Amino acid sequence: MRFRLIYFFFIFVLISESAYSQIGGQRSNAFLNLSTSARATWSGGYLIATEQSDIGLSWHNPALLTNENHQDLSVNSAFFPSGIQWGFVGYGHHFEDKGVFQGGIQFLNYGTIDRTTPDGEKSGTASAIDMSMGAGYSMPFEKYNFGANLKLVYSQIENYTSFGVLADFGATYEDTAGMWMVSAVFKNIGANIINYSPNEAIPMPFEIQMGFTKRLEHLPFRLHVMAHNLQNWRLRYDDPFATEGTFFGSDTVVSQPPLIERAADELIRHLVFGGEFYFGQSFRVGFGYNHQRRKELAVSTRKGLAGFSFGAGVRINRFQIYYGRGQYHIAGAANHISITTNINEFR
Repeated sequence: MRFRLIYFFFIFVLISESAYSQIGGQRSNAFLNLSTSARATWSGGYLIATEQSDIGLSWHNPALLTNENHQDLSVNSAFFPSGIQWGFVGYGHHFEDKGVFQGGIQFLNYGTIDRTTPDGEKSGTASAIDMSMGAGYSMPFEKYNFGANLKLVYSQIENYTSFGVLADFGATYEDTAGMWMVSAVFKNIGANIINYSPNEAIPMPFEIQMGFTKRLEHLPFRLHVMAHNLQNWRLRYDDPFATEGTFFGSDTVVSQPPLIERAADELIRHLVFGGEFYFGQSFRVGFGYNHQRRKELAVSTRKGLAGFSFGAGVRINRFQIYYGRGQYHIAGAANHISITTNINEFR
């Protein structure tokens, strides 16, 4: 009961302390928020509250790390448009009476980029890569679980580099009888020690997230509702110069929607909805919807499935294989494959 009161108190405070600027392009190392599990990818990009967590999910919320992850190994690969490649490897280990530890490393390779002059003339090629590595720890307390990650982050864009240190803190409360869980995560708390430019310090992608999940009693289905970027109420951008054509061919300034409509849109942009159907112990199907992604990346004339995601997972012998597809734009999507196994099962 106390946790629920704290949970709603944080919601109230975070909504009351409304920020007045968007977050796009203002932070470095945004790759840290990419899904490290195909289950998160098919759930809309966020999954910080769930049962049967894998190492990929606990890398985003260390409180999901439990003794059931002892000797779990997860290997992930994702493919983005334009040949951008991403990967993650994580491992968990439980030490009796000491808690559960995990280690992981992830990278994002942007491939070859054309180097151009200010006039747009090509002058060769350049490369860019982001990497992070670190360790995490969690400890249970009754129905609660608390965890933390410590990460080192390195980024190189052509001849410019940055290096930073950051931490994640998470907590979960699970009611096993009611088959539901709530969670909260404070992600990417830290700063760059070395910046791309000595005279300009770019902040880390700090974010506050909360999640709720519920397994239905008479249906093999689990519902997920995740809230992201709670440290910043305003995610919506209203272009004061937006215009639209009239019947006579001239342009008129588009009027802004009413305050209530804008507030409702702001709220939904913070929420991601997802679910998983279970077919026995060896097969599951998942889906998700990310409203912010759809509003920001969908083309007005052809929105397609931007913002929607889906996937499936199957267990084959000692391996669990998950595939998730997150649709960003009509021109491309993220295709994510996760393979997890337990090393102890090979003995």
